[in-house]
Amino acid sequence: MKNGLYPLIWETPHYAGSFQMYRVIAQYFSTVMEQRLAIENIDYGQFFPYLIYRDLFGQKIYPENLGYVPLFPDVSESRKYVLDIIHAARVNLNVRDGYASCFFHPFLDPVLLEEIVDSIQAMGYEYADVREDTNWVKTRDRIMLTGSQTYQLTLADQYLAETTFDEHGEVIRKEISNTRINGAVERSVELEGGQFYKAEPTEVRERKVGLVEQVMNTVGRTVSAIVSSEEQWQEARPVILWNQYARGAAFNDQASLASVYASVGIQVDTLFLGEPLDFGPYNLVIVPFTCVDSLRLDEYAAIVQYVKGGGNLVTDMKNFLAEDFGITFSTTSLRISRVIDRMFPEEPITWRVSEPLTKFEANDVDEVFCIDDATEAPLVIGKKWGSGKLIFIATRFDPYAQLGYSLYPYLLEHSRKYFGLVPVIRREALEMYFDPGFRHNISIEQLVQQWVRQGIRRIHAAGWHKYPTYTYDYKRLISTAHANGILVYAWLEPPQVSPKFWQDHPEWREKNYKGEDVRSSWRYPVALTDDRCVTAMVEEYAALLDGYDWDGVNIAELYFEGAKGFSDPQYFAPMHPSAREQVRWQYGFDLAGVFDPRSPVYWKIRPDIRSIVTAYRVARIEDVYRRLLRRFADVSRRREGFEVIVTAMDSYNSPELREYIGVDMTSIMGLQREFGFALQVEDPQSRWSTDPMRYVTIGAQYKERLGGDSTLMLDLNIVNFRKADEVTPFPTLIQTGTECFQLVRAASLGAPRSTIYAESSVNPQDMIFLASAFAGQVRYQFADNTYAVESPYSFTMKFPRTVSGVMLDGVPLSPFRDNQYMIPTGRHEVGMSQNVTGSLSPHQFFPHIMSITGNLLSYSYAMRTVTFEYESDGRCLVSVSSEPHTVTVDDTAHTFYSMRGDDCYSLFLPAGRHKVEIVAGDSFSYGINVTSFWSTTAIVLFGALAVIALVGMYAVVRVQRRVLRISEGTD
Repeated sequence: MKNGLYPLIWETPHYAGSFQMYRVIAQYFSTVMEQRLAIENIDYGQFFPYLIYRDLFGQKIYPENLGYVPLFPDVSESRKYVLDIIHAARVNLNVRDGYASCFFHPFLDPVLLEEIVDSIQAMGYEYADVREDTNWVKTRDRIMLTGSQTYQLTLADQYLAETTFDEHGEVIRKEISNTRINGAVERSVELEGGQFYKAEPTEVRERKVGLVEQVMNTVGRTVSAIVSSEEQWQEARPVILWNQYARGAAFNDQASLASVYASVGIQVDTLFLGEPLDFGPYNLVIVPFTCVDSLRLDEYAAIVQYVKGGGNLVTDMKNFLAEDFGITFSTTSLRISRVIDRMFPEEPITWRVSEPLTKFEANDVDEVFCIDDATEAPLVIGKKWGSGKLIFIATRFDPYAQLGYSLYPYLLEHSRKYFGLVPVIRREALEMYFDPGFRHNISIEQLVQQWVRQGIRRIHAAGWHKYPTYTYDYKRLISTAHANGILVYAWLEPPQVSPKFWQDHPEWREKNYKGEDVRSSWRYPVALTDDRCVTAMVEEYAALLDGYDWDGVNIAELYFEGAKGFSDPQYFAPMHPSAREQVRWQYGFDLAGVFDPRSPVYWKIRPDIRSIVTAYRVARIEDVYRRLLRRFADVSRRREGFEVIVTAMDSYNSPELREYIGVDMTSIMGLQREFGFALQVEDPQSRWSTDPMRYVTIGAQYKERLGGDSTLMLDLNIVNFRKADEVTPFPTLIQTGTECFQLVRAASLGAPRSTIYAESSVNPQDMIFLASAFAGQVRYQFADNTYAVESPYSFTMKFPRTVSGVMLDGVPLSPFRDNQYMIPTGRHEVGMSQNVTGSLSPHQFFPHIMSITGNLLSYSYAMRTVTFEYESDGRCLVSVSSEPHTVTVDDTAHTFYSMRGDDCYSLFLPAGRHKVEIVAGDSFSYGINVTSFWSTTAIVLFGALAVIALVGMYAVVRVQRRVLRISEGTD
């Protein structure tokens, strides 16, 4: 019923049920359609040629007396059973008022069904609609029925919702009781043939939409279909009432409400208890329950008046302020542990600790965002009040943590949808992993368009999609991404090379101690201890890098598959013959004996063996790193700006990884000092359900070890990894909503760059806010229509369409992509004013930067030129709005090629810090633009003057006529 599916009759699976089962089913279903067992033995079924109105268990039985059609590879075999069914139907004609019915599986060839239907109808049978008869399906508090009858239900302090459907399934009547019902309720229902009725409890009376509002909604939907819904939003400017005396759970609750908005860069101002309540600068007021009891009556009135005048309010738990907005609380309470968010019902939400809920009623409810999974009692609602709106959270929002991720993951989405409030600060510098294996149903062009909108500027593309008969189209991916301002790195996962490599070289497959091919994860690991294998692997990688225009390479997760190390011998590696030979030569024992209880080197009786084998594994990993890094250094020397990244597990904070998989961060840090690669630190899965702020700590630790953060990156895994029965501080199986944003924000504070796994695994609703969450180091203050901003990196600001002009330090800016503006690094003033870049402004013809993968330090533009300064560790990809004609770098002509994207032109610039001037278009196109601008301006001015003249002439004529009438004495 929750999914809009309403059963009417029952069929026992395989027609096999005990008498006890029949008795139980009869309590819920009045009618069945099946064969019934005569005794509790599956070999003794009953066939009826006619309808049984009441059997031993009180049920009505529609007979199934023709059998079914089995599935065979050869459809002609199945057709033999079709002929048997048709013959049996003909025999049933000898019985007066007989039925002919069979079972047909949906996976069979529909041609067989057509033959059955056509043949049986040709005999004179008519198909019956069970809705024409009297049937019911009921539980204690729900019922579905056909035919006129009386029923009784038991409700527990709930409203009764009754719905009647016509024969086509369309709702023809819906009613909700005026009051809550506690106990038994009886109803008599009169239905016409084919109609269907259901009754069920509900916890809220949703607001009825009047005729005028229905018309307005229809008009609104029509307008929305023509005008983008992106117009309907504002920058979120919230203030929270703060109880400075709150402690414990109450403090966590109010801190969480502020943290949710701050997770995506929304600045939340604070009004402490006792301060004057000035809501003038704000469009959202947050009132945690812990503040409500301390408010004065005049403060209550001020909040109510603020909302009534058009403001927005969020408050939580049963409190007196909620009652002022027409919410009344009952004496009934529930314990809530499982929640359904109606915006994202596919994402199960389970709370670690159940929360108490006082049931409530509210008139004029617009939205029910969250409900209790068990009772469907509303937990989060949206409600209008005057010209404003209220989001009411019926339990405590989050008493367990101060970051707001424990109970309700999607408060930001509720605010976006209901209030239309979003952040304006974005850092469109996201880096994401991309595995083509998860995106086979979407084209490269569509993917790139999507990535651009989401603020992704670097893609780490899986480089192992090479199969015996197919290789992924990396060339098209890279060229399309480059043209639209996105860099592409080759993401490698040694000891995996590719499925083709694995198939072509069975002699190099990694083994376990039993000599079996071993795969403890999704990878196809090869022998890192076989020199010939490693040489072939390195050359395979080099061929991949040389074959395409990659911008860098990411050597990710180079370690030995091992799961839990020595305690998991089935997957422990290396055990390839080459490894056993090396250990035998170097240490004098057989490596496989480590897991043989009869061996003198069995790890449980020889503690020193663990350290010997662990040291061997670490040394082999370091050796493979050296060979890869030397080879990739050759690529870097040939291709200026080519970046090398090493993504390694954090064995400092998870020291068990050294023994489990052979990762030693001390060894890798030594390699970093030698080769100078960018070090991307990844935490293991065992830590993914800990505090998101761990990335700030990890970043600080590695910054100190590296002597700065210029070569530091962080690796985030956002993926559905939690088990349903796993108890964590988080309510979802994947990091989503607030937890996701807190992770990304923490990573942005911990290091200059981060890569997220993966663009396909992050929930789509979270991608909306990810670029804002990544702008964690941007600071701003807003006053008098001006932002004072400060940032260590360049970023963008996205304004509503109502903002028609933006000034950067007093100089007008041109917008791009849905009213976005590029802001350079450092301190600036960003002012909003009207008609600065309006329709008659020449600024719209100026070329401007739409994205840059480096750090934009400054820029300015004129009619044909854009001048800017940037810095970039690798090759820099800049996208501009007009096609470049000439480019100079540091006052020297720069050879370039322009790549045309969907809405931009992109070109490469050298690594380092440089000053660039781009001249867009040639003299001819420049002349056309100027002529077009002034001709358009002249036309608009002429039109305006003509309208003024016509109005003036009309006024003169009216005055003259009035004077004439007065002179003639007719007025």
